Amino acid sequence: MGQFKPHEGEQMWWVSFLDGMQTVLLFTLDMKIARDAQSAGELEPIDKEITVSIHGLGLSLVNNLTRVEIMYIGIER
Repeated sequence: MGQFKPHEGEQMWWVSFLDGMQTVLLFTLDMKIARDAQSAGELEPIDKEITVSIHGLGLSLVNNLTRVEIMYIGIER
């Protein structure tokens, strides 16, 4: 939850919360709505966790007509 000023004299609030499996990002001018959304999201337990780990990245350029790899670029850690 946080706040920012999009225009001079105007204050907006943002809050991120879970709605089931979906994460929602809410922008509002009302701080009470942002607080309520944050507290409602705290009541919902997280029962799944996903960890993604990339050890390397590769890009292959292939000629589709001859089915031959022309070039391969790789970044490894």
